[in-house]
Amino acid sequence: MVSEGYYEVRSPASTCKQKTNEIKVALVINALLTKNPSHPGLQFLRTAVDAFEVKGQKGIHPVLVYDPMREPLSVFLDRFELVNNERQCEPGFVKTLIRFILSGLDYLHNECGIVHREHSSMLAALEKSESLHPFPSKVLPGGYIIHMSHEDFGPLAPGKSVGPPKIHDFGTAVELGGKSRPLFEPASYAAPEILLGCEDGTGSDIWDVGMIVWELLAGSPLFKGIDPEFKIRTMRKQLADLTSLLGPPPRSLLSRGKASLSYFNSGGKFKYPNLLVQHRQLGAKFMDKMSHDEKNAFLDFMKGIVMWDPLERKSVKQLIEHRWLVQ
Repeated sequence: MVSEGYYEVRSPASTCKQKTNEIKVALVINALLTKNPSHPGLQFLRTAVDAFEVKGQKGIHPVLVYDPMREPLSVFLDRFELVNNERQCEPGFVKTLIRFILSGLDYLHNECGIVHREHSSMLAALEKSESLHPFPSKVLPGGYIIHMSHEDFGPLAPGKSVGPPKIHDFGTAVELGGKSRPLFEPASYAAPEILLGCEDGTGSDIWDVGMIVWELLAGSPLFKGIDPEFKIRTMRKQLADLTSLLGPPPRSLLSRGKASLSYFNSGGKFKYPNLLVQHRQLGAKFMDKMSHDEKNAFLDFMKGIVMWDPLERKSVKQLIEHRWLVQ
């Protein structure tokens, strides 16, 4: 039983496979909490504080109880000042945030054997001051209270209002060695192996970390993937952007992808050469503010992530110890 206070209660519909998977993974994580409770990364995972079942008209519904959270990272970033119409974060803040995320992923990968697989919900900030700013609510017969759902938690209060970031939302997570399910991430965030239809593993989480780092520092995604013909993000433009920066993908990766032949011919040549950008390099204006040593360290950090083959990317442990993060 949990103590009196504010909590979030999550109960998926019985037909929602993604939410049912979230329940399963959350229970797996909670079952492993005693395996290594002293691991520093545990505090950066959003773990359930209780679980129970509710009997409804369509059967038994599992329910998880969580501590309440503040807004997701995408909303949190809106609080930063605009720089050239983009919201950019200071490198010191980004390094601290990424160390937290990597520590959480280290626990998730190496203690729980789970891959998160979803950039867009990788973290949020813990909210502890709801009682100071009560949400609009409605009291139902019997004394039940329903609170309005929203993402605007007001200005940040130093020190006491916000806790550490948490990796959350395990609806698309899989156990290592388990069968992957299709992902519906925005194309600008999806790892190459996901775009090509390969079986993914911890490397896709590493890719997500790199995309988060770049977007926080630059204020915009590294790969926008906007197709000039359709004016929207497309898989083919995303793969064109990847090819422009990294060169053609290795044959070993293409051979593992179920969708590879939709974008590359049997010889490994990209089928939409008009979408390629010539002479693209890993660079942006925000790096002009970095010292020579920091810039080199940052590029080395990113190059260990932004790679076609997930098997060649740096591991969580290697990135945690990388000189750019510990400078």
